[in-house]
Amino acid sequence: MTAESKRDRVEQKARSKTLLVISQTYVPDTPAVGQYMHDAAAGMAARRWRVVVLTSGRGYDDPSIKYPARETPDGVEIHHLPTTSLGRQPIPVRLQGQMFVLAQVVLRSNYVGKIICGLEHRSATTLDVSIPS
Repeated sequence: MTAESKRDRVEQKARSKTLLVISQTYVPDTPAVGQYMHDAAAGMAARRWRVVVLTSGRGYDDPSIKYPARETPDGVEIHHLPTTSLGRQPIPVRLQGQMFVLAQVVLRSNYVGKIICGLEHRSATTLDVSIPS
């Protein structure tokens, strides 16, 4: 086996790893947490991981903004879910919006494939990383 074919096999194996990122906000939406999530996701894509993002299809601060269903900036597959973003509303209304996103994430994540690692944004102070054993 040549060094080049060995390197190709290593790169292909690395690319077969999938990181699933779940966040109510994500680039190009304006809240800072979306940018932080994108920085982490783009870093993993640069390391040859397949990165899939499931996020809201509407703006958080301005729900009248609608994002395209799919984008691939910096090698990151972004799937904007057709949810109703309820944005900056009272807490019970925000929880309802998060439930809309969560329901679609559960349905869509079944089609992502084998997930090696997951990132989830729950609040401004919480970022969960899970790596199955």
